[in-house]
Amino acid sequence: MTQQPVSTFLLMGLDNSGKRKLSTTRTDGMMVVIVNHKTKTMTLCSLLRDTFVKIHSQQYHGYQRIESAYTYGGDAAAIATVEHYLNLPIDYYLTVNWDGFIRAIDDIGPVEVNVDRDFIGQDYWGKPEKFKAGLQSMSGARALAYARERHIDNDQHRGFRQQAVFYAMVKRLNQEGLSSKGAKVVGDLKDQMRTNLTNHDMLTLFKSRKTFKRYRVKRLTF
Repeated sequence: MTQQPVSTFLLMGLDNSGKRKLSTTRTDGMMVVIVNHKTKTMTLCSLLRDTFVKIHSQQYHGYQRIESAYTYGGDAAAIATVEHYLNLPIDYYLTVNWDGFIRAIDDIGPVEVNVDRDFIGQDYWGKPEKFKAGLQSMSGARALAYARERHIDNDQHRGFRQQAVFYAMVKRLNQEGLSSKGAKVVGDLKDQMRTNLTNHDMLTLFKSRKTFKRYRVKRLTF
């Protein structure tokens, strides 16, 4: 991975898991991360799943919700749709399912997430999961339940919850004693994700985590 002045990443969470085994799937979450090494900023921008956009895919020509772009052509269609919608080139992408999300957090976690309000959500198995407002330590399964909740308010707030989990992961990676975790995370996610980042790229990002600690984080959504 070259040290470009600005790098863009598209993170996609699939509405799928080893348990569900869906033949087709959608993106349960889409977040664009822009790392600007000149201004020392990291911008997190969540895309609302119901955003009505033109789908850029060889399999479908027309307008649909942005979450369905993946259904009509996988990673390539989702990336192309986001690029045209935002008029922004995507350098790197990472697509992960529920199992991979849980495993990644459990490998480095638990993570400390600032919960915005009291509510009862649903866990991985569809059972009630209670959350109290304030800073909470979360396992991978609990973080997934928090990141997926959208019934208590709307998808915009869900985007902010997903950003809160991502930010908590970044902060957790900056803590001492995690220097040996990079290879384990990459290895454990091998069958649960797809990306155009090489193993070397991901380990380089992991080793650069203390640099990102000094970056100002901006959190946006539409």
